[in-house]
Amino acid sequence: MPLTPSFQPLTWMLTCTILVLLMQAGFTCLETGMVRAKNSINVAIKNVVDFCIASIIFWAIGYGLMFGTTALGLFGTSQFLFDGGSNTPLWTFFLFELTFCGTATTIISGAVAERMRFSGYLLTSMVISAAIYPIIGHWIWGGNAEGLHTGWLNQLGFLDFAGATVVHSTAGWVALAAILVIGPRLGRFQAKLPCIQGHNLPLSALGLFLLWVGWMGFNGGSVMHASQNIPLVLVNTILASAAGGLVALAYTWQITKRPDVVSVINGILAGLVAITASAPFMTPAASLFVGGGGGVLCMWTTRWLERWEVDDVIGAIPVHACSGVWGTLALALLGNPEAWGTGYDRLTQLGVQLIGIVACFTWSFGISFLVLQFINQVIPLRVSEEEERLGLNMTEHGASTALLDLLGEMETHRAGGDFSRTVPMEPHTEVGQIAMEYNQVLSRVNTEVQQRQLANKALQENLDEIRLIIDHALDGIIGINPDGIVTTWNPQAESIFGWPKDQIIGLSLTNAIIPPQ
Repeated sequence: MPLTPSFQPLTWMLTCTILVLLMQAGFTCLETGMVRAKNSINVAIKNVVDFCIASIIFWAIGYGLMFGTTALGLFGTSQFLFDGGSNTPLWTFFLFELTFCGTATTIISGAVAERMRFSGYLLTSMVISAAIYPIIGHWIWGGNAEGLHTGWLNQLGFLDFAGATVVHSTAGWVALAAILVIGPRLGRFQAKLPCIQGHNLPLSALGLFLLWVGWMGFNGGSVMHASQNIPLVLVNTILASAAGGLVALAYTWQITKRPDVVSVINGILAGLVAITASAPFMTPAASLFVGGGGGVLCMWTTRWLERWEVDDVIGAIPVHACSGVWGTLALALLGNPEAWGTGYDRLTQLGVQLIGIVACFTWSFGISFLVLQFINQVIPLRVSEEEERLGLNMTEHGASTALLDLLGEMETHRAGGDFSRTVPMEPHTEVGQIAMEYNQVLSRVNTEVQQRQLANKALQENLDEIRLIIDHALDGIIGINPDGIVTTWNPQAESIFGWPKDQIIGLSLTNAIIPPQ
């Protein structure tokens, strides 16, 4: 007898909402680990504050623009300052969608890390939360709260199950616009400098797992009316992400001759993004191709961006924008047409998906690029070179880390030249071990300096004794270098030859004693 588990839609939706909210912690860990320690606090606080901004803006105007009464299928015109009244399912739907807006907003922080001002990032978060994301959302998901199709892309038959385009591609294209406006980090593409590495990749790996768990709510919660498909959606999500990670691992191992941690992490995320568009429409076998394609496309795009010197710190563009595009197209190429509900064949559905992709890029990239360019003219979005070198933890927040404190002590030693004072040392930490070794180096340097000072003192005493002997000798003493130039000329030599010392030092002895004819 088949097992028929009980299902509570509101309970499931609320559980998935909590899982999607957990993705904020995942992005925080992921991005914090992939930047240098001097910018880690800045990245963490951005991930915290952008969700605060997204939550309030989505409640005030975002939900209304996205799910309100449509105006020509372009944007919503009602339900601002959202109030669901006694409608518990609507409150649940609102809360679930709010976490999606927070996800789209926070993706950008990692792409522009280590050089964007905190104030500039807050403005960017407002732009995407208030206008860019809700408008795209209305085009594709408008009317979903009532089971209607009110957005113009939705009416056209465009499909995006859980937001590969709405959430991920939108955020990726905004990230691209922001990167082009503020430029790359200092030294990122200088040939003689080593590649900039994240300071804590294990933390990034933890962030990946938090995102992996959260994605179960991201995709699973998007099954609102067909609960029997939830296990299939979750299975496809897992398989696609695993395929993306393994393909990325194989690709980088072949190219670089070593398994690269960041590539595997981004490959898994690319697989997750790709399957997000079509999880209920795929067989498990097809989901492997979707995730694997996302992984390899992520690797190709990463190399292409590096070639064009586009500095995406965490790979937001390859992972979210490009993999989102692939996943959206894969729905038409590999999905089950009978499950779409559009009545289209593959070719027609592919054309509709392309229209949606182009529309998303045009709106997300075009509007954000223009707005950020304008903001940058009024309020510079990028920190100064000196602030970037010192790190945004200190310059933006007045915060520091044990490593930065140690580097500051070292810089004081270098600038002042006084190596007699040791640096503070905290035992049983990595920074403490570095400080201990540095103090041992200082001790050795001080010992060497003292020994050399003693040797120089002894040498000077010997030179003074020799000078005293030469000056009081009864015979004339003359010293010359290999070129015959006079270097020593004692008082007796002055008496014998008649040349004062201050006049003959530096002259040729032969020319001085035997003048040329």
